[in-house]
Amino acid sequence: MHRPLWYVWFFLLVTFFAEAPEPLLVSRKQAAVLLGVCLRTVGNLLRSKALTTRRIGTRTLVTMASLKKFIQRDHPVIARQASSAEQREHL
Repeated sequence: MHRPLWYVWFFLLVTFFAEAPEPLLVSRKQAAVLLGVCLRTVGNLLRSKALTTRRIGTRTLVTMASLKKFIQRDHPVIARQASSAEQREHL
């Protein structure tokens, strides 16, 4: 059974403009873009367990739930310790 041409065009338009569902997992690069930080910062957040990941095959993906939780928290600036060379300059 063939569909009328208008039906085919209507179906294509509806499927093209329909919103895609939000992904449950994103790559590290996508997480960096979403957070507005560099890839190294995302790596640091993963190492510090601030973001959670899931492994699928060889890929490591960041969960959207952990990104949302991270965004909702406050993140105070942690003062870095001065190096020994900087400490000698102040003496």
